[in-house]
Amino acid sequence: MSTTFTWLTFVTFPLNREEIYTVFKENHPLAAKSVIQAGDLMGQPLIISKADCKPPVMDWFEQAGKQPQIKYVLNNYLTILNMVQEGLGIGIMSELSTMNLPTT
Repeated sequence: MSTTFTWLTFVTFPLNREEIYTVFKENHPLAAKSVIQAGDLMGQPLIISKADCKPPVMDWFEQAGKQPQIKYVLNNYLTILNMVQEGLGIGIMSELSTMNLPTT
């Protein structure tokens, strides 16, 4: 879906539709799945990025007829990663945020 916004004398066009990713520890039960459905995340505490993925995440759950358990809404993707590492929930982040994730 393409949306154009007009504000005063400015017109904006979306340039890219970014993918949204789930982030969890490698020993999490969902790690074995190749695709995550909204129903898979029911009852799971979610940690989402406020700036770039709250609206599309809410739309995704709404389209699936599900109500997510969003526990934390944060601005910093490193904080999300640290909270996931501590077992505080499943992170939901934009593709851009995951491009420079630390590797082992």
